[in-house]
Amino acid sequence: MIRMSEPRRTLLIAFALALATVAVYLPTLDAGFITTDDPAYVYQNPRVLAGLTIEGVKWAFSTMDAANYHPVTWLSHMADVALFGPDPGRQHGIGIFLHAVNALLLFLALRSLTGATGRSAFVAALFALHPMHVESVAWIAERKDLLCAFFTFMTIWAYAAHARQPGAGRYALVLLAFSLALLSKPMAVTLPFLLLLLDFWPLGRLECSGRATAVSLSRLLAEKIPLLMLSAALCAVTVVAQRRGGAMVLSLQDVPLPRRFGDAAVACGAYVSKLFWPSGLSMFYPKPPTPFPVPVAAGAAALLFLLAALALGFRKRLPCLPVGGFWFLGMLVPVIGLVPVGEQFIADRYSYLPAIGLFIAAAWGIPALLPDRPVIRRTLAAGALLVLASLGFACRTQAEYWHDSETVYRRAIAVTKGNWFAENNLGMVLSKTGKLSEAAGHFEASLARQPFHPSARNNYGAVLARLGRTDEALEQIRLALVIQPWYPEAYNNMGNIRSMRGEHVEAEKCFLEAIRERPGYPDPYNNLGIEYLSEGRTAEADAMFREYLSRRAVQGTSGGNPPAAGG
Repeated sequence: MIRMSEPRRTLLIAFALALATVAVYLPTLDAGFITTDDPAYVYQNPRVLAGLTIEGVKWAFSTMDAANYHPVTWLSHMADVALFGPDPGRQHGIGIFLHAVNALLLFLALRSLTGATGRSAFVAALFALHPMHVESVAWIAERKDLLCAFFTFMTIWAYAAHARQPGAGRYALVLLAFSLALLSKPMAVTLPFLLLLLDFWPLGRLECSGRATAVSLSRLLAEKIPLLMLSAALCAVTVVAQRRGGAMVLSLQDVPLPRRFGDAAVACGAYVSKLFWPSGLSMFYPKPPTPFPVPVAAGAAALLFLLAALALGFRKRLPCLPVGGFWFLGMLVPVIGLVPVGEQFIADRYSYLPAIGLFIAAAWGIPALLPDRPVIRRTLAAGALLVLASLGFACRTQAEYWHDSETVYRRAIAVTKGNWFAENNLGMVLSKTGKLSEAAGHFEASLARQPFHPSARNNYGAVLARLGRTDEALEQIRLALVIQPWYPEAYNNMGNIRSMRGEHVEAEKCFLEAIRERPGYPDPYNNLGIEYLSEGRTAEADAMFREYLSRRAVQGTSGGNPPAAGG
């Protein structure tokens, strides 16, 4: 039997990875933008639509729009527009390209760390073809996931070179790659701890016997201090951004620490379940209406603790288990709910990097537990190919659900219960296409599950007004303002309804209140100009129209739909 040379084998694997990735994600090339987050990130963001400009670069490094600080992500979207214009198909193509590159980088980084070509390829293929990763690739606003992963893998690759031959130049590359990962998405903040895990296995830098343990550990920890300082700085900036953007819907005092730990443990179980059986995937998973029962939360936490203890117990025989397990848990820490951010229970996109830990544990752990015989190796190889083929088929099917906003939201409603977020967003899509009665039904469904959601109240009121039910419309918008008194869109809608009813004094007050709440919001200027024009106040109308045009030219990304996740 002729054995293939290692370079040729590596090249063949890389080609197969890229080809498989492109094949499963081809449906997204025909997809459009999604009405959640994509407007703020791309097609309603004048800064991004202007392409790469000096002013845009300054803005990217100074803004906390979209409840995050990720200048590299903003620059990426600007570069897309500069190259291709606001074309969603081209931007989906860039997303596929980045995901394929990430799979290749992961393969090469693991191969560099472990020297195991086959197992590294299997992990990279799981990463490339897993259906839970469709959201990060097919959702244009989640470009930050792809960029963060790209620079995370570059950090790991650079760190492997530094570990083999420490030097200032190599360490500078680690710092640079890590900084770019943080500036793409703050989820990389726990990467220094991941590097410490890799010091234990597979790098073997952390000795496990006698006095040398403390000495080695202290040296390795000191080596991570600059990285930890960068993480701490990004954590502080992110907290400010999340608070300003309204993504921190609850304070730490609102949710007791034991409940947060219990909820996080249940969420970890949900992630593991979907990673091993990826069915019923949704762009939004609503939180349960009531807290998890204490026995459920305590049981999940106890099981998590038991599994962690078992993995540590096997650290000498199977070091891949604690490394893979703590890779998974460690990278989930920023988004698992210990700090209450966003309104979702879990999110597929949050598994993009953490899932790799479980893939590593499986790829190295399962063969190690079985006899090393040719028949066993052939059976494992056949089983791996079957798993990858099944995942690839499921991944392509999931990618098709991301064709357009209506398809995405209808799918979320079909596979989850009480999905108020998807009901509200589907209602908005239908209202824009003139399906007002159907839209009203979805707003009602949203409010039945989440009666204190101001966006759904406001949207429902706007549709009721278009249906001629102005009394009901005013009541819905009034309730929206009771829930959120600083809601400029609601004041604007109320002004429109007052104007329709001939209540011009009240309409003017509403438009002025919308302007007072958010001076940069352009719509009330236009509506107030129309109001003034109808009253013969032409000079004031002209001034309002000029203000409207001015605000439209510099409109930021605030307003519109709330983020699906806050990250």
